[in-house]
Amino acid sequence: MKKRLMFVIVGVRSLRFALCLSVIMLVASEGRADELIIADFESPNPVDGVTVTPAAVSEGSTVTAVSDVPDGGGSFAAKTALDADAGADGWFSTAFPTFATLDLSAATEISFWIKTDIASNFNFQIHSADAEASVFGFSTAEFTPDTWNQITAPVASFTKPGWSANPVVWSNVIRFQITAFGSGPYDGLYAIIDNVIADAAVALPSSIITSFAASVLTPFSGEDVTFSWIVDPDATVSID
Repeated sequence: MKKRLMFVIVGVRSLRFALCLSVIMLVASEGRADELIIADFESPNPVDGVTVTPAAVSEGSTVTAVSDVPDGGGSFAAKTALDADAGADGWFSTAFPTFATLDLSAATEISFWIKTDIASNFNFQIHSADAEASVFGFSTAEFTPDTWNQITAPVASFTKPGWSANPVVWSNVIRFQITAFGSGPYDGLYAIIDNVIADAAVALPSSIITSFAASVLTPFSGEDVTFSWIVDPDATVSID
């Protein structure tokens, strides 16, 4: 379920031409029209910018892209692994920045997959700023260790935690976090996350649609040509 850009070039009249106003740019989704993929870890650098807190635990942990994925999960998921002496006695949290500022104000629920050997309480956190967060609590205590389980978090069930000055601003989401707490120590344990998806008619961020220039060599003069590819919001799109 990736987002794709599709370019429809209408009325090709020469073998080599510049893409200009005759190009119709559409955004399509391989998934349902009412889904927005917040994170699926399929980009070239899927765990760039991901951090672990507290700082002392971060020094004894790793976050990597792994091929252990749930059914339908693509090629990669994000794994946080703590060293045996990481010092995660009370809690630890992994923060994932979103690929762009997201407007989730129309969202009804957010789902994701988790695989872990941790039996604990967790918070699924949504942040719009350092002092703006709302959380959804869940537990893995009844899960079979080392198996994939899907969590569904209704937006109406998110609450402002005591440590945040304000609730999340859903129209300005910048990151999500997964936090284990209350059943430490967590040293030597792991958690894998995949396919974080908002379920609603939410808008794609405009920043993934950028201007471009390219040329195309085609033998089909006078015919329409269609291109599509996976969106990388940080890439410069070109056609050679």
